[in-house]
Amino acid sequence: MNTRDLDITQMLPFLEDEELNSIARQAINTEKNQGQVDIDLLKKIVPFMETSEVDVLLYELLEKNIPIESFAPFASEYFFQTLVDMFLAGKADHVDMNKLYPFMSEKEIKRLFAAVIKQRALDRAEAETILVEQSSENVEKQEETAEQEADTSEQSAKKAANRDDIDLDYYQYLKEHNDEFVEKIEAKVKQRLLTHFFGRDKEISDEVREQFESTIDNL
Repeated sequence: MNTRDLDITQMLPFLEDEELNSIARQAINTEKNQGQVDIDLLKKIVPFMETSEVDVLLYELLEKNIPIESFAPFASEYFFQTLVDMFLAGKADHVDMNKLYPFMSEKEIKRLFAAVIKQRALDRAEAETILVEQSSENVEKQEETAEQEADTSEQSAKKAANRDDIDLDYYQYLKEHNDEFVEKIEAKVKQRLLTHFFGRDKEISDEVREQFESTIDNL
């Protein structure tokens, strides 16, 4: 066995805080870890670190958007107070707070509870406002539709009135000129009858014509 065979993780319980902090720094140094945080190593180190050092480590993980739930049992009460402040300010949305309740104080849980109730009240009020706005829009649309229908009805009435005026004028024209029209037809019929009975070229005296026409009128 040589130094390559030694397991450093088994030495962790016996190391000083400074040495533990040094290893933790190396674990979160992404430049030395191909852009990755060595989460597995941190899980082995954190249980033996001072609470204040764990807090500092967790703040750095938060900045890197790395889950901290695995390290929550070793954080201080002050850390959770700060975390709740960040969460309510919208600066820790990536943290699954539901997994951290067992490690929070009652005070911080009540703060989150109050925030939830307030948000739901705001959401309800917003929903009611949206419904009112939608109702108002529907009423406005109905009024616009009613106005359009009224305009259409008025236009139709005007067209109908105009059409009636035209029909009435035409009827009046026929009534006024009907007698003249009938007289022309009668004159043509009489002329054809005279031609039929007396021939086209035969001259007819006025006396005969008058008697013939009088006979036709009496039919």
